[in-house]
Amino acid sequence: MKKLELYSLKECQLLKSYYSDKVIDQIIEPDLKLKIVSFKIEDWGNNRYNFNCKGKLLTQLSITPIINIKTVAGQLGLKLPQEIISESNNVEN
Repeated sequence: MKKLELYSLKECQLLKSYYSDKVIDQIIEPDLKLKIVSFKIEDWGNNRYNFNCKGKLLTQLSITPIINIKTVAGQLGLKLPQEIISESNNVEN
């Protein structure tokens, strides 16, 4: 079973800034025609948040899949969230 990665609000803002122009409007499942349309940040308490992408099935607009950012980044060949956070921490130090 995969471990769910949670982030601080600051990390979510960093991820949103990094991924916005790289992920929004991209089709990640060509067979399903699944297009990423926005991000969804969920508060899990104790300053921990889940960062997901909201999608649209272009063949069934009434369905709104929620896909983890790590999955989307991997499918698009982008840096994974932990890499972005680590690089940001290295710059700050």
